[in-house]
Amino acid sequence: MGFRDLVENMGQVLGLKGMVYNALDGSVRIVTVGDSDEVDELIQRVKENSRNVGAEVSAIEKDEVEDEMEMPGRFFKAPTDEFGDLGRKLDKGVNLLGNINEGQEEGFNRLAEGQDSLVEGQDRIVENLERNTEVLERISKQLED
Repeated sequence: MGFRDLVENMGQVLGLKGMVYNALDGSVRIVTVGDSDEVDELIQRVKENSRNVGAEVSAIEKDEVEDEMEMPGRFFKAPTDEFGDLGRKLDKGVNLLGNINEGQEEGFNRLAEGQDSLVEGQDRIVENLERNTEVLERISKQLED
């Protein structure tokens, strides 16, 4: 569930008429008709619940229009498949994947360092085994003599 889905569900629960959509500038716009208290309730719920869907609300601007606006009978999420919006979403996805790649690279570097330490430890064990073998061979030779 995304941010617009969350707003759509809240608008429907509150019985508001209107829509939520992505603007070309990357912001999310909510256009609604309803009692001022209901609209304020929607705004409050958006503030309180946006992090639940991984969104960060940095600012809310509320503009009241005095004229009557006719809205569809139910609050809905408008599809936003404009090329500008798709491009913005793709750019955001590429950046997220880049961050994942950077994190993987760091993890691989730590893994390589750990493997190097393991190899050094194994080399020390082999050296000690070789020394112990030499000592045991000398002791065995002395016992034979």
